[in-house]
Amino acid sequence: MHEVLNQNLFFIEEQVGLLRAANNYDVYNPRTQALILTCQEENLSFLTKITRFTPFKTRSSFHLKINNNAGETLFYIKRKATVNPYVTPIEVYSSEDQLIGKVQPQKTPKNSFEVLNSANEVIYMINKSNDQEFVFLEGSQTLANISKKWAGASKELLTSADNYLLQIMVTVPPDAPVRVLILAAVLCIDMVLYE
Repeated sequence: MHEVLNQNLFFIEEQVGLLRAANNYDVYNPRTQALILTCQEENLSFLTKITRFTPFKTRSSFHLKINNNAGETLFYIKRKATVNPYVTPIEVYSSEDQLIGKVQPQKTPKNSFEVLNSANEVIYMINKSNDQEFVFLEGSQTLANISKKWAGASKELLTSADNYLLQIMVTVPPDAPVRVLILAAVLCIDMVLYE
């Protein structure tokens, strides 16, 4: 696992763009304000681009690469186009194309997700604790807090771009594979609930 994923604080900023179809994010170290990761969707099909400007945009396919500053892909997330997002999981893969886990939106409780390991077992949950907060849980233990942040009036009114602060608990060991799933969860929350 790349050392940058062992940090416990991440600020995820959705890139702003007029009439943009791709989901792109910049990830910063909030203490130093240094850019540490980029998350890019590349080579969107024509149909996907068109779908992104309709009410069905959260049901379109996506393939988001998470890269370090050297441009190396650390992991990626993808989902096929779906009629029902509660049936089609979001898959998380290593840079070597090994399945790490899946994030599955749930109908009830609303705005929650199951997180499965590579053996398709539900190990973690993501629950919405209030209007702007989510918790990443293993049983009753909180592994991470995810906060949707106010981006400012002009940005909030004129774009759909969102910002998130991710805090991974110090109890999560360095190099634990769940760190990838936690960071992927923030991107999944944005693309499924807020796009």
